[in-house]
Order: sequence, then structure tokens, then C-alpha cells
Amino acid sequence: MSEYKRIYLEDYKPFEYDITNVDLWIDFFDDKTIVRSKLVVKSKEKGSFLPLVLKGEELDTLSILIDSRPALKKEFELKDGDLLIYPSKNDFSVETVCEIHPEKNTSLEGIYKSDGFFCSQCEAEGFRKITWHPDRPDVLSEFTCTVSGDFIKYPVLLSNGNPVNKGIFADGRHFVKWHDPFLKPSYLFAVVAGDLYCVEDNYKTMSGKNVVLRLFTEPENKKKCFHAINSLKKAMKWDEDVFSREYDLDIYMIVAVRAFNMGAMENKGLNIFNSNYVLADEKTGTDDDFFNIESVVAHEYFHNWTGNRITLANWFQLSLKEGLTVFRDQLFSSEQGYGPVSRIKDVRALKSRQFSEDAGPFSHPVRPESYIEMNNFYTATVYEKGAEIIRMIYNWLGRDEFLKGMNLYFDKNDLKAVTCETFIDAMSKSSGQDLFKFMRWYEQSGTPCLKFDLEFNDVENNLKITAYQETNETAGQKEKLPLPVPVRTAFFDENGNQIQFKVKGDDDSKKETVFLLLDSKNEFVVTGINKKPVASVLRGFSAPVRFDCGYSLEDDIFLMSHDTDYFNRWDASQRVIFGTIEKIYNLMEKNHDPFLDEKFYEGFSFIINDSFCDKSVIGEILTLPSDSDICQELFNSKIKVNPTTLKKSSFFVTRKLAEKFESNFLSLVKENISKEYVFSKNEMSKRKLKNSALMFLSKLDYSDFIYDLYKKADNMTDLTICLKALVSYENEKSNLALNDFYEKWKNDAVVMDKWFAVQAQSSGSNTFENVLALLDHPLFSIKNPNRVRSLIGVYANNFEAFHRKDGKGYEFLSDHILKLSKINPQIGARLVSYLSNYKNFDSETSLMMKESLLRIYNTKNLSKDVFEMVSRALA
Repeated sequence: MSEYKRIYLEDYKPFEYDITNVDLWIDFFDDKTIVRSKLVVKSKEKGSFLPLVLKGEELDTLSILIDSRPALKKEFELKDGDLLIYPSKNDFSVETVCEIHPEKNTSLEGIYKSDGFFCSQCEAEGFRKITWHPDRPDVLSEFTCTVSGDFIKYPVLLSNGNPVNKGIFADGRHFVKWHDPFLKPSYLFAVVAGDLYCVEDNYKTMSGKNVVLRLFTEPENKKKCFHAINSLKKAMKWDEDVFSREYDLDIYMIVAVRAFNMGAMENKGLNIFNSNYVLADEKTGTDDDFFNIESVVAHEYFHNWTGNRITLANWFQLSLKEGLTVFRDQLFSSEQGYGPVSRIKDVRALKSRQFSEDAGPFSHPVRPESYIEMNNFYTATVYEKGAEIIRMIYNWLGRDEFLKGMNLYFDKNDLKAVTCETFIDAMSKSSGQDLFKFMRWYEQSGTPCLKFDLEFNDVENNLKITAYQETNETAGQKEKLPLPVPVRTAFFDENGNQIQFKVKGDDDSKKETVFLLLDSKNEFVVTGINKKPVASVLRGFSAPVRFDCGYSLEDDIFLMSHDTDYFNRWDASQRVIFGTIEKIYNLMEKNHDPFLDEKFYEGFSFIINDSFCDKSVIGEILTLPSDSDICQELFNSKIKVNPTTLKKSSFFVTRKLAEKFESNFLSLVKENISKEYVFSKNEMSKRKLKNSALMFLSKLDYSDFIYDLYKKADNMTDLTICLKALVSYENEKSNLALNDFYEKWKNDAVVMDKWFAVQAQSSGSNTFENVLALLDHPLFSIKNPNRVRSLIGVYANNFEAFHRKDGKGYEFLSDHILKLSKINPQIGARLVSYLSNYKNFDSETSLMMKESLLRIYNTKNLSKDVFEMVSRALA
């Protein structure tokens, strides 16, 4: 394993050659695929005959031609897995013919077969499994691709760009030739061949051009495509209205694929989607499914400009396309009527995934400094934290200045491969402000911790704010520098009224301001305040930081009840919950009787009975943090966590709330039952509130009531929440519901993922045994990433079931990581994170988790994906 090469940012050099044109012919057969490739090569430096280095993996090379003649032995060399071409002139062509075997490809990189049809995934380095090529993001070429196959078996033949020719051969095979006029790197190449149904629509762009929209899927799923098509049209219109970006090809295609390692892929003009993020209708899709489909469809479409037209100089710049595009899709979602709930969802995910990543052995800068396997850096840090950097700049500049900077970025860098500095430079030049101080966010890992001291002067009627920032040491980075942190702030009087104030040095009176922290210690003075207020800081989560404002339980309950920023209401409720559970945890660890403060109940009573607050926000507040998130908060308090005590303390708080507000929760459920399913903001809010209340009732003796709701449910949101609530009872009603759900939906792969997941996340005592049994279920396959995620991944995230006292949960996970290392290394590597924080648990738990990691690490022939993640976890 020591032979795995580490790639460093500091070693990056631009490629010595331009590959101006790539001409492909991909010929599909059942037992093999033949790929013919012609590269038109031009040296960037005349007279310099450096070797042309082409990458290839798992290729059976049948022939090599240079300038259309067989290559001489002295003109090429196969060395260390690379094909080296030794040119004798500056401009030349290289043609290769390779045989590959997609039907045997379980890694799902390059070309592979999924449910009877061929498809591809080339990001990050999958193109080298198709043919010889530099396979770098900074090598941009004009592509043509002719796809051929049996007309009966593969009537649909797709690739990037626009179709320019097609025909039928005498032997029953046919071909379609595609041409993409826009320069692109190899990772954006895509090809599909299969017997697929097409749902077609049209969109007229702002310049009047008609674009054909096509979504391809299996015939049985044709009715599930319309939400995705409508989401695409909304995204296209929004990108025109907000960012002035128009689609550039004549056709935009999406293909739904069951076996896919990621969520979706933005291949130019031919997006390939995990079917879970594109297929849904009123019967099979939940509210979250509809929300996620709209978001992911928009994300991949927005990549057409932020990722495709402007791409990356190297893979270290990944957040330049992903962070920027995540911000764009988040902004889009927030402007589709979801309001504060959209932001709450974003930050809940950020804190759960990225904050924990930054606090553990997988911490890395948004722009990593090195990697062994690039697939391991498609992380929450690159995506979500990267998006927060863009958001900070957006909020600091304001919408108009930000959009002005974006237009400059688009105009100056179209069809180029650029860096994060390129984006910051465009924003700085456009706004006239030096924004390069934000580059430190790309370079420094870790989550900054802010501390606010508020000192009120009742003589001068002003408030002095001293803000400190500190970032703890992280893996590979000991020394930390202060970062620019915009802190959006407002103040409230004791009656819950937002206060008008001034900031010293600024004559304008305001109800909200943004303080920009630049140093380790920062001081601000607020005037025009008659009494010490309650500060509402980080409103809308204006920066990806942790903070301590010295809030008491009373302060947090006050903000939870009165803050005019709904996000901050939710955030205050999280502090109330986390603080209370930590108190209960400490009492239980000392064998003291646990109890809840009456003020805690008062805070939740106010929220439950608040008729003016958005129902979806109340629903989010009543969706308590997972045990995994609570565990991370205890880690932050330097507690070596005993999983058993954590489970008991979490259940104690949830159960007490259920008992205290039983009648309220029952009323919320009954009052918010919809007469019929409608996917709208109002109806989603009602279902969110109803189902959050229902989960509290599931902690009491309500299995008959919940089963009755299950039988009456007319939509997948209510069906799955009832099923989730029932399974933990492990009684007759839960078995009846599980069997009924299975019989109704066993032929729908997307819905059956939910059936597996519900059982894997159960808090029942037999969950582990049930998961083991499900591994042998005929609908489970370890070769399908969605099935692995829905069963093995969900189980590993089930804190109560995974952290067994006997350590069998850890053994189970390590067994499957090792299996996946041979079958699908990407998916196996992503599961390592569930064992990575072993050092933060009590000694007995820590030892068992570490032993499982060591078992993986010491296995021979480990994939480099898994090796890199395990070695980082153990470092």
C-alpha cells in the first residue's frame, strides 16, 4: 500500500500540450466495448518535444497510431501504467483502439452497465478507464463521439452536445454521432446506450432560442419525470433572471440511473442522475424527495456555467465549482418559497456533516493541499463549507455587487480552467474591495470559535462588544490565523421588540448590522440603547463558525420564542436541547437522578402554542438533533462519550417532552392531517409539524394510533414517517405495516430504498439482527450504492444500534468496508467515517472501534480509496 502516490498542490504544473480535438467511436457489444480515439495534439512550446503522458486504467490496447500510421517502437512506451508518446514534431495526432469491459465494471467509474443499459461516470478520473487521455481538468477539447450498438437492445444512443448524424448498418446495428462545440475537460464526457423511455418538453430561452428537454428512464418510471422536468425549467428561468445565464446547446438531457456512486453528474448537455434524485410522483415521493429533486436538478443545471463553461485548473480547486454551485442552488431553493426552512436544512446538514469533519481526523482545507485518491475529497468541507465562503462574500458585498462580480467572472473566464484566486480577483475588481482576505478560508482547515463579551454602560447608554476568534489545531495544521468573519447582528429589549441602534463611527440608525471580524480580538461600540439588550448574533448563520455569547438558558429560550430571524429561533432551540442533554448526561454519568428545568418546558410550550410562527419552522424546532449530532456536541465539550449514557440521556429528554406535551402533540397531529396530498409550501409545513409531533408520540404507547394513521395515509411522506414511528415498537402492528409496505412497493426500487432505511434506523432492540437478515434479502445487492447507503450506511448512522456494547456493529461495518474495497472502493471509503472519531469515546468503546480500523488497515491489497481514509483515521 505504500506505493500509492500522494499528489500535492505545490507540484501542479500546466499541461505541456493542448488537445484541441477528441474524436471517439464507442462500439457497444454485450461482452465487450471497443473504443476508438483520435487526439489532435499541439505543443504549447514550439521545438520542445517532451513526452505526451496519457493515462489509462483497465484498458486492453489493440493498436496505437501516430499521424494515421502505426506507431514505431521508439515513438511510444507503456511505463508505470502510463502511455508515453515521444513526438518528433510539435503538432500531431494519436489514435488508439482499446477494448474495455463495462459489463464487469463494479466500481461504477468510466463506462459500466446498470440495469441492462450502458452509462458513464468520468469525474474525477474515470475517463482513463475508457481510453488513453491526459484526463486532467485543465485540458480542454472539442469532442465528437459516435456511439453504436444493437438497434433492438440499445435503441437510445447518447453523448454530449448536439446530434449531427445517425444511421443503420446492415447487420442490425446503428449509430448516432454527437458533437459538442464547447471546449470541455474529459471529466465532463458522458455516454449512454440502452432501451430507455424519453419524456420530452421544451424551454424558450431569454433570447428566444428553443431548447429541447429530454429525460430518459425505464418505461415503468415515465410518470415520475414531470417534477424533475418542471424543476429544470424553473432553474433555467431563475438563472436567466438572477445571473443572466442562458443555456447554450440545442438540447438538454437527463438520464436516470439506478446504480450511481453520487447524487448526479453535470456532464455537458447530458446529465446522469442517481434515480433517487430525479424520479418522484405524488404516490412515491416524499416532501423531502420533491425538495431534493428540485435542488439537485438545479445544482447540475447551474454547473453549466459554474463548472462547465468555466472549469478547474486542477482538482485542488474543486470547491471553485462545487462550493459556488451549492451556493447558487441554495439561493435558488430559498427563493422558491421555502424561506427560512431552506436555510435551516442547509445549516443542519453543515453542522452535522462538515463541523464533525473539521473536528476529526478528516479535517482538511476547502482547497486541500494533497490527496492520494481524489474521490475522497468530494466532502462536506469542499461543498458546504465552500458554499458558506461564497455566501459570506455575497452577504458582505450585497446582492447587486455580488452579481456584478459574477458577470465579470463569467465574461473574463469563459471556456477557461481557473483557480479560486480567479474568482476572488473578479469579485475584488468588480466591487473595488480587497476580498483576498477571504482566501484564508480556502487555505485553513477547522471551524473558528467566536466568543462575545457584551458590556453595557448605563451612563453613556452604549454597548461595548468584544469579539474573540480562535481556531483549534486540526489534522496537519497546527498554527491558525484569524479569518474574516461577518457577524450579522440585531438586539432585542426585554419585551421581545427589535431595537433601533447606531454603530459608533456610523451615523445611520438601523435594526440590524454586520460586524466584520478581522483579528483575534475585535471591538465594536453600539449606541442609542437604554438598557442591556439580548443580542441575536450570526443571524441567518452569516458565517460557518461556532460561537459563545454567554447566553443563559433564559436567554436562549427568549431568542427561541421572540427572535425575528426564524433561523436564529431554530438555532437557539438547538442550544437549549444540546445544553439540556449535556446536563442530563453528566448527571447520569455520576449516577445522579436526572431532571428537567421547568424553564425548559416553558420554552417548548411557547413554541408548540405559537400560532404566528411558520408551521414548518416549529416542525424543524420539534425535530430534535440526532444522537450522532448530540455526540459531536459532547465531543466539543471535551467529554469522552459513553454511548450507552448518551442514548439514555437523549431518550430521557425526548420521553419527558412527549409525556409533558402529549395532549398538545396529539392535537397537532389531528389538526394538521391533510384531506389530500398537495406538494405546496403550506401543505408541506402542515405535514412537517404533524410528523414532528408524531415522532414524540411514538415514544409513548401509540402504536395502534400510528398504525391507523398508516392505513389512512395517501402519500409517501406520511407513510414513511408512520413506518419509521412504528418499527421501533417491534410488535404486531409494526410487522403488519412493514409487510404491507413491501407488498405494495416491492417493484419500485426508489421506494424500496426507504423500506430498507426505515428498518436500519430503528431504535428497536432487534435492529442489528434485522439488518443482518436484510443482507440476504433478494432485493439487497452490495453492488448497488443506493442499497448499500440505505441499509449499511443508515445502520452505521444509527447511533443506538451501531454503538453496541459488544462491538458487533463495528465488526459488521468493517466487514462490509473490506468487501466494498474490492467491489466499489468509493462507497467503501465513505463508510470509514463512522469509525474515524474513535478517540473521542470512552476507553472501552474507543478500543473496539480502533481495532476495527486496524483490521481494515492491515488487510492486503486494500484499495487506495479505503487505504487513504483508514490511514488518515488512524494518524
